[in-house]
Amino acid sequence: MSKLLVMYLIISSILYGCVNKLTHESQRELSIDSNENVIQYGFLNNMKREGKWYTINKNGGDTLSVDEYLDDFLHGVSKSFVKNRLKMLITYKKGDRNGPFISYYDNGNIEVEGNYYNGYCQKGEWLYYYKNGIIESKGNYDCDKQIGIWEYCDTTGVLIKTVDFDSDKLKYSISDSGLINIQIGME
Repeated sequence: MSKLLVMYLIISSILYGCVNKLTHESQRELSIDSNENVIQYGFLNNMKREGKWYTINKNGGDTLSVDEYLDDFLHGVSKSFVKNRLKMLITYKKGDRNGPFISYYDNGNIEVEGNYYNGYCQKGEWLYYYKNGIIESKGNYDCDKQIGIWEYCDTTGVLIKTVDFDSDKLKYSISDSGLINIQIGME
């Protein structure tokens, strides 16, 4: 009988240790803001956020954001929502913006798209759109500075001017009447 009791105590303590370790290393976290309107939940791994975390409006049930974490840093794609419509998509790497960025109008059309590198530095081609989906302007950035030739269009997509940001010169513009104006310096 005593051998059976000792065996039971050993197995129970081993199982308790395994269960305790599992719940400590991987557990669901739920937090509510001070106004108790927003609920955020996801998983903790060694007390650090890991995987997908959801932020939800408690009153309306609307999802406000879905963020991906690695070792308690934003890492991967983060999506923000307004009235359950995708508003913004940002890619993170170890807590810094790094990769595609897209912002959307309320009608679902893209407002802005481009890429971030090394944190918050805009780099490469960026496109800005009118609410109707037509490109308003496009060009390149190098660490938040406009470089090279940028093109600007009207709401129907007709090119109205180009600017060379490397030389600070307006290349040409087209007036409403269709006349082409060539200028030497920026106005």
